[in-house]
Amino acid sequence: MIKNCLISLLTAYSDYKSPVIKHVGKADGVILKSIINHRFVKEMMRNDESRVRAVYGAFETTFHLDGLYWLQYGLALRGLGCHSEALEKFITARGAFSSPQIEHAYAQQLMIIATKAATWDEAEPQLLEAIRSLRSLNNVGSEGDTYPIRRVSCIQMRKQLPGITSNFMRKSLISTTGNSLSGHRLL
Repeated sequence: MIKNCLISLLTAYSDYKSPVIKHVGKADGVILKSIINHRFVKEMMRNDESRVRAVYGAFETTFHLDGLYWLQYGLALRGLGCHSEALEKFITARGAFSSPQIEHAYAQQLMIIATKAATWDEAEPQLLEAIRSLRSLNNVGSEGDTYPIRRVSCIQMRKQLPGITSNFMRKSLISTTGNSLSGHRLL
């Protein structure tokens, strides 16, 4: 019942051009962001993977050019532990719409997948791509706009890769973000 109601609500946005959020009024945008949000969908579906997939899956064609949709779908899959599929959704989101949030989610997912690798040779390409993605955030907006995104990524790397020394991490992060990290205690 709730699943069908949620699908019906999202269907109301299917007549708008993509990205939908740019083609609706402010109030409708807030509603869309709320009902498509991965936490909301997972909560309403009681973390039932098949029901969460059914909600997002119903709109793969309808919202195929909408970055917000793919971002939220990927975040939902990440939360369900479906990491390879989440990465696919973030790649699709990047193709649909460019935003720091999508880029951050993509980089973070690469780091998560790298931590699951059996060897450094498997993990390294993922980490290097994550670093390239984070570097691209340096060119978006001002320092105040992107620093929190980079900081969260740095914290995620520290949590996910405890075997890497702080010195190595600091050097990698400084080369990734430039000298803008001086004065900040990250590690």
